[in-house]
Amino acid sequence: MPIWIRLFCVDVYIYCKTFADYLLDIWHSLKNLMPPYSETMKYNFVCLLLASALLIVATDPAWGDSRWRYGYSTQELRSNEGYNKYLKDRYGAEGIRLDGYLVGVIFLRNSGTGIGLEYSSTSGRIRYQTLNGEKQENTLDLQTLLLLLSSYRGNWEWSVGGGVNNLSRTFYGYRSSYITTENIKDQLGTRTSETLGTTGILQGLYHLFNSRLQWSVGARYIIAENEIDSNDIRPGHNAKSVQETQNFDLGGLALLTALTYRF
Repeated sequence: MPIWIRLFCVDVYIYCKTFADYLLDIWHSLKNLMPPYSETMKYNFVCLLLASALLIVATDPAWGDSRWRYGYSTQELRSNEGYNKYLKDRYGAEGIRLDGYLVGVIFLRNSGTGIGLEYSSTSGRIRYQTLNGEKQENTLDLQTLLLLLSSYRGNWEWSVGGGVNNLSRTFYGYRSSYITTENIKDQLGTRTSETLGTTGILQGLYHLFNSRLQWSVGARYIIAENEIDSNDIRPGHNAKSVQETQNFDLGGLALLTALTYRF
């Protein structure tokens, strides 16, 4: 690989990581302002703030055309460290794939720049076999809301974005870590845990059909980490099988295809 491409990739990674860390600091500040509320309530609150900001922009006469989008994305998670490695070691979950849809709207200026809001919902499954030979399935559901800044150059569309995500994990296993001979029969089942995090993206789309109805293909690089606490109902474990707080890396390269209608 030419050295200038490697340097460019390094610069992009540093930019995205810095942007994501900045969003994470903001998110921690918001969480401290809302300690009595559930994780879902905090997620909905931030979603409302982003939607309100976009509504204010949309009512400004300087923003003309709008583009409404529906698309599909697929992404394979890494499995080399943190909670990702724990899932690989515990369930054999190497290369978990998150697939799902995205919907969004972008408002454009005549200069070819735009601002928009995007919601996506992706999910993945971890299929495995218990020690008793039973086939089980754990599920991951990820909802993400992003504020996007876009630039249009010919058939190309480039975007950076940031926002929040809500990760829901439904795992089969014991309902409690306090197992006795009296309660073990009632302990097996599924439990769901939710965690919140921030997401940053860098995206490129190429419009194969660039008329009022656009068909686009492209990719986005995602930076997103959710912290799985050691007290979580499905925590990670270290090499000594001791529960510990771990980061769940939800980032990586995602492939996209989308249909967009221009108003």
